[in-house]
Amino acid sequence: MCGVGPRSALCIAAALMVCDVTEGTVSAEPATPAEPPPALSGGAHPERFLFFAGTDLWRNAGTLYGGMLWSPNGLARDGLTFKLLYAGGVYRYRAGPFTILGAHDTVALLPGFHVSRGRFFATIYGGPDLQYHRTFPTDPGNHLNGGHLGLRVGADLWWEPYERWMAMASLAASTVGASYGLRLAAGWRVRDRFWLGPEIETAGDRSYRQWRVGAHITALRFWFGEWTLAAGYVRDSDHRDGVYGRLGFLIRR
Repeated sequence: MCGVGPRSALCIAAALMVCDVTEGTVSAEPATPAEPPPALSGGAHPERFLFFAGTDLWRNAGTLYGGMLWSPNGLARDGLTFKLLYAGGVYRYRAGPFTILGAHDTVALLPGFHVSRGRFFATIYGGPDLQYHRTFPTDPGNHLNGGHLGLRVGADLWWEPYERWMAMASLAASTVGASYGLRLAAGWRVRDRFWLGPEIETAGDRSYRQWRVGAHITALRFWFGEWTLAAGYVRDSDHRDGVYGRLGFLIRR
């Protein structure tokens, strides 16, 4: 029997990483080392709120997420930051001769601290992670069925070594299901409109792994916000593979 915990924990870890990718000072505009930080698109007053939502899909699982980020000193300035996130989704797996459909919901409240040094930005955070899991039909071997309260921690790094190039890393981990997720990406700024480049990602826990390799478009300014798109190849430790897709947007206020 395949353990169910890794799949649900994986979906949540992936959702948290997706949210982290576009937070803080990430923008299609180049970073500058000037102090204080350059004026933001909102005008003379620093933007303090960031609202985000999106989805991550492949043929065996799907996640929807949404939430907000509040930085009292401003999103682009050093100081405290607070993230509120909801993520929920479904996944499927085999248990003997049966196909099990699982569902999960999570709410996380994550205080943290943001720092910026020239073209380098970093955020670390940690806080309570409340999750609820269920399976259809009920799988007695699923140790995550029911509600769980744990601790989630994470870190996000963004670096622009040159004017038109960036590199980023995002890490998230939770004591619920011993889940983790890591995403690395690089990008080139295209016509001051968005970042384009490759990405790799891994997530799972003690008994399950998933790997991804693909391409992303980050901070595409369109309509009422900034959009992120990604797609590529996914494979897991249960010898399943396929194509994944991710879509997200954010609004700063």
